[in-house]
Amino acid sequence: MDDIHKQVLSACWEDLVQDLDVTPIMDQLTVSKIIKSEQKQMILCNNTRQARNRALLEVLKESGPEAYHHFRVALLREKRWLVEKMDAEEDKLRDVDNLL
Repeated sequence: MDDIHKQVLSACWEDLVQDLDVTPIMDQLTVSKIIKSEQKQMILCNNTRQARNRALLEVLKESGPEAYHHFRVALLREKRWLVEKMDAEEDKLRDVDNLL
């Protein structure tokens, strides 16, 4: 995952941890070969929804460059408002980079 996308996840971390439902998102990420079935099982072993969300986000941050795009697409189907927040955060970060 690109550094800017890791920064976006960090900036939106609290909302993502509180509002994600990892099951449908992980299904799509598994089909897209972004996460492996072993990673999916490790994520699902967590006891709370928030812990599963944190685990998924940590796995995504360490995934390849396509991870953010596939996560964003999966999230559009489930929680459009989170994608809008992530996009706004990315725009702010890119504006700051352009000023430097």
